[in-house]
Order: sequence, then C-alpha cells, then structure tokens
Amino acid sequence: MKTLNISLPSKWLDLSNSQLLFVAKLFNSDFSKFRTQFLTLAFFRLSNARIIGKPTADIFLLKIKGQKIFEMPISLLTSITNKLDWLLGEVSEVRPLKRILFASPVNYRLYNTCFEQFLTAENYYIAFSETNEMKYLNMLVASLYSLPLQKFNAKKINARSKWFFLASVHSKFTVFLWFSGFRAHISNEFPDLFDVSGNPKKKEPINIKSHIMGFVRGLTEGDITRSDSVYKSDTWTALYELNEKAKSGTKKTN
Repeated sequence: MKTLNISLPSKWLDLSNSQLLFVAKLFNSDFSKFRTQFLTLAFFRLSNARIIGKPTADIFLLKIKGQKIFEMPISLLTSITNKLDWLLGEVSEVRPLKRILFASPVNYRLYNTCFEQFLTAENYYIAFSETNEMKYLNMLVASLYSLPLQKFNAKKINARSKWFFLASVHSKFTVFLWFSGFRAHISNEFPDLFDVSGNPKKKEPINIKSHIMGFVRGLTEGDITRSDSVYKSDTWTALYELNEKAKSGTKKTN
C-alpha cells in the first residue's frame, strides 16, 4: 500500500511565519464563518498540497512538492482537515512574524520586557477585542514591535502606531493572535491571577482602565510613589508577584 507523507502543524507554535500570515488572512475573510471551507483551505496551504484533477465525484488528484501525484478520497480529506480543528479553538502560544514593515517583535513570551510594555499591549489588545477598531490594533502592534535601536516608550505609542497603517491588516492581525496566545500561556503559568481566557479572576465585565490599574495597585499597594518602579519592573517578575498575592488572598478567604 502506498504511504502518503502529509506534514501538518499540530499547534500554533508549529506555524511558520508564512503559514501564520495565511491563517490570519483566513480569519479576516468570509471563510472564517464556515468551518469546512476554513479548514480545507488551511489544509491545502499548510500541507503545500494542490489539486491536479478530479477523476471522479469523490476523489481528488493531489500533488505535494517532492512527491508523486496521489489520489485523495473526499472522506479521507475531510478526516485529515478535521485534524486542523485546533485552529478554530483557543489560540495557544504563537511565534510572531519576524518583521512587520521594518519593525521587529519583542520575545514571543515577553521575556526582558518591562511591566509597562505588557500593560500597554494588554490595554490595546482589549480595546481592539471590544471595538474591532483598526487604530487599537495599530497601537497593539506599536506596543510590541519596534525599529532597530528604538526603545519602548508608552508616551510615543500613539505616534508610532500611525506608521503601522501602512502594514497589511493580515500581518497586524497576527500580533492579535500572538498576544491571545501569550495571554493563554500566562493564564496557565499564573492560575491564581488569571482565568483561562487570560483575564483577571473577576465576574464583572472588563473595564479597561480599572483592569490595568488593578495590576499596578496590586504591586504598589496604594503607594503611588512606587508606580514608576512597578512600571519599570520585569514583566514576568511582576506577574509572579501578583500571582503570589492572589494566591495568598485565596488562602485567607478559604
């Protein structure tokens, strides 16, 4: 029996930059409304397969680079495309595009970033999630991407974001996917601080200002003179401390 060698990614972190960009395009198209079409298009792009012919109603002739033409029954194609169903579930960790225009991203887990940079990205991520306004997506990109030798400066994000109007919507949407995956990751790392969606453990709808300032107050304990040092602290160190405080609070209430 002839063995088919079809290689497909099994998680978000496996996607190459070009594959991630294609998936972002699918999410920004009408195909995002139709599961079967979405997964079928994803299969052909992610496997590098292409249709050569259709000899019968239920069989495709496919070609993958480096392999001979082979027959693919529609039933088998459906079974294989269903293995990409994770694309339509919760986004896990993502490796960001290496470049958007001439700008480069911070580390995909935000290692070696200041807490203010995380808070700034979190602010615009939520704003875009709730409004779908492009200006907030541009600000999210500007929060996480920078030109060579350009240091993070929260006060300049608005000005820098205007430059990203020149980038494609699809490339910018990969940043939204990336930060979604990061939020999912930190919710696993800091379960006492976040729920599975990456939001603080509260039942009320998110108020962005209160949400962001809640992080800061958790570390300053109301002492505004400590705000600057909190903003400059390492992102992961700050999240760890907040999680420990949340864990201690949970133990006291039990």
